[in-house]
Amino acid sequence: MRNENLQGLFDLMENEPALAFFTIATVLLVGGIVLVTAFTSVRKIVVSKSVEKSRREIAAYVAEGSIDPDDAERLLSANPHKIAKPHARS
Repeated sequence: MRNENLQGLFDLMENEPALAFFTIATVLLVGGIVLVTAFTSVRKIVVSKSVEKSRREIAAYVAEGSIDPDDAERLLSANPHKIAKPHARS
């Protein structure tokens, strides 16, 4: 069965090279879009979890008295997405 599928692909490539190219290009494009979307989603999840962990740690420092509440508020009000983004090199 597997050889029949490959033979069909080879026949398509011989008889309709433009269609075969379009089909392969479409599959690669869609696969690339899926991969980029998956990696972007994973990155957002990791950043979100890291920010939440940092917020909990700051709250713990305030609770134990290591940080002033005003300093903690300043740290918590910082834009976490701005901090988490890598800087562009000039």
